Amino acid sequence: MNHQRTAIFLTILIALGFTKFRTLFYSLYFLEKGEINYFIISTSITAAPFIPFFTVLFLIFFPWRMHRYLAVALAMLAGSAGMLLSLFAASLSGGGTYMVLFHGFTLSLAVPASILFTARRSTQPSSKCGWLFLIIAAAAGLWSLVAGVAAAAQAQYLAGQQAFCIAAHTENDDAPLRSFAELRGLAFYTTLSGYRDYHNWYFHGLLIVTQRGGVKVYNWSPRRLRFDLVANPERLLESPKSACVPQSNFWRSLSIL
Repeated sequence: MNHQRTAIFLTILIALGFTKFRTLFYSLYFLEKGEINYFIISTSITAAPFIPFFTVLFLIFFPWRMHRYLAVALAMLAGSAGMLLSLFAASLSGGGTYMVLFHGFTLSLAVPASILFTARRSTQPSSKCGWLFLIIAAAAGLWSLVAGVAAAAQAQYLAGQQAFCIAAHTENDDAPLRSFAELRGLAFYTTLSGYRDYHNWYFHGLLIVTQRGGVKVYNWSPRRLRFDLVANPERLLESPKSACVPQSNFWRSLSIL
């Protein structure tokens, strides 16, 4: 029972830390339009962090187990596919290459972990590897949640009583955050491609605070878990000041997910 509770707790951390909820909700758009193929592809990718959770629940209520060698083979296949996709996504990103790799590789451990749990003879090394992979992925999920809290706390500290807003660095000119979930560490980083000429600079996330005579711009650092002041943002090819409009009640404009 203790192992079951631990597994459920770890898988919940993975689901909460990794899932891009807004993208998952957006996939319903394809279903409404009757584009079933796109709906299946989009949902399969964005719902991947829930696989360990539902696998653990299934194993708790049903005694079914997979042959150990088959489970290991499927786990290796799933992990390899996830890591290859992560490498491909990282090759298309710019300033967020390392975050894309970290995100993809740790998620690629979570899915094989759930498969290894289905193997017979839980005392075999395959199950031990499953626990190791699950703990690593859960640690990444926990870091993501902690990073979100740190970003929110520091944004409020830097803004004080001044109006402010937080935006993601995307291809859109105006990309303010729409939910608290977007502040998590595994959601609040740039994936912009470096193939476009005008993308010569990258920000993971922007905090814009009104000050006397103008605004101050800060860039989020996932590695340091802090907002760093951007010196002379007007000198950049594309000013980040227009990323969002500061509000006195910015937090109230955000949803949870």
